[in-house]
Amino acid sequence: MVRRGRKSKRGNVYYSNLSRMSVYPSFKKPTEEKTRERLREGDIIKVKIVGIDENGRGIAYYRSIKILIDDVMPGVEVMCKIIKAMGKIAFGKPLKS
Repeated sequence: MVRRGRKSKRGNVYYSNLSRMSVYPSFKKPTEEKTRERLREGDIIKVKIVGIDENGRGIAYYRSIKILIDDVMPGVEVMCKIIKAMGKIAFGKPLKS
């Protein structure tokens, strides 16, 4: 019996690490940051405008990164240059439509 105020040397009896008892090897999934190519300032990409935000900028997505582009219409494919990239959002300017 365990005295009050002291922890058992065995740890929590009701918790067991099942992966430790498995006969199959465990593989770690690659993180999203390693699999996703990061956008940098100056990159030129081709995207399709899917909508307009509240400020009138076009919204496009490139590999799950939201890109806001000035002076474009929805439904148009545009070559744009990235002028600012911040994690999951980027700002661009259109080169040609």
